[in-house]
Order: sequence, then C-alpha cells, then structure tokens
Amino acid sequence: MCQVGYTCGAHHDPQLGWARNLLGNQSGTAVDQLLYKSSSVFALFWNICQNQLPGEVLEDFTSWLQQNQMVRMHTMGAQDTTKGIYTVKYGEDAFEFHGAEMSPPSGVFATNYSRFVRDW
Repeated sequence: MCQVGYTCGAHHDPQLGWARNLLGNQSGTAVDQLLYKSSSVFALFWNICQNQLPGEVLEDFTSWLQQNQMVRMHTMGAQDTTKGIYTVKYGEDAFEFHGAEMSPPSGVFATNYSRFVRDW
C-alpha cells in the first residue's frame, strides 16, 4: 500500500508533509507527472463521490475540511483553494477538468493487496 498526498510521517519521525515514497533515480519530471496522475485519480473519485454520497455525509465531511482549513490534494503538494485542474485518460483521449473540486488531502493506493485470515 502506498500513501499519496499529505502524510503525518513515519512513527519514529512524525511531521506533516507531502508523501515522498518514490525512491531511486527518478527524474523530477517523472515524479511530477506521477504526482499529477495520482492527484487526478483522487480528484475524479472525489467528484464521483460528490454525486453519490448522501447529502448528510458529504456536508459533514466538507464542513470538517473547511473548519480545519485542510488543503486539497494537487500536483506538487498543497494549493490555496479547493479548485484545480485534473486530467482523466480514456484510451488515447485525455479529458481535462478545469475549476473542479480537488480531493481531500490524502489517499492510499494498493495493488494486489490481500490479507490471509485463518478462522481457527
């Protein structure tokens, strides 16, 4: 599992900051592109949730974000507003959304994640 967006840091070194979980000799451009793609996935999911979540849940969540002045996930860290730009690719086509609401500040990606639980 990989956390993207803001993180509270490692248990032994707590600090609020943008997750830096890419190791190796990645170029700055490659990292920037990956961060943009990651924040775009979460922005798409968040905007889908805007139409699917019950109003009470959504209002509670968004009011908490506003009251605590939580920044939103965006390429290269935080931005001052809740609005931004994200891109969704479908095959060879790319759709860019301007002035869209960006996702909450943190998320987790997982691939082939499973947990084996034995019921003895």
